[in-house]
Amino acid sequence: MTVGYAYLDADDSENGLVYGIGGDFKVTERFVLGAEYTRHDFDDVGNVSGLDLKADTVQVRASFRF
Repeated sequence: MTVGYAYLDADDSENGLVYGIGGDFKVTERFVLGAEYTRHDFDDVGNVSGLDLKADTVQVRASFRF
């Protein structure tokens, strides 16, 4: 589970909520596969009521331990 804070720097700066979920799967003792979904929410961007910005991120990763 992921929860955090995001900062948007444009003409105006904005703060927003970040949340998501992910996990890892141990394939072998040395090799791990993982994935994570993250959502970024910015409400009332530029102090304009109803102008909301949403961003979704999907990350897939592979790790190898030496």
